[in-house]
Amino acid sequence: MGMFDSVIVYCPNCGQANEFQSKAGECLLNEYSLNNAPPEILLDLKDEKQICPKCKKLIGITVQAIVYANAYILKEEDEIDL
Repeated sequence: MGMFDSVIVYCPNCGQANEFQSKAGECLLNEYSLNNAPPEILLDLKDEKQICPKCKKLIGITVQAIVYANAYILKEEDEIDL
């Protein structure tokens, strides 16, 4: 039997807990929520969908990443460690 990690996703329609399985993490049978799952596991599940057994709606996980650059204004007396 293969090892995996799980993310429990509550159906937005009826609230039923649904298990999504990923082999991207440590694969130690850890169980996560959407709030504490490691990014690599969430990215692995981003295209996964399943039918909720309670309400029969199709559910899935949407993953968005926000990445941006910052520009800082430095004064002459500021010391920076790079």
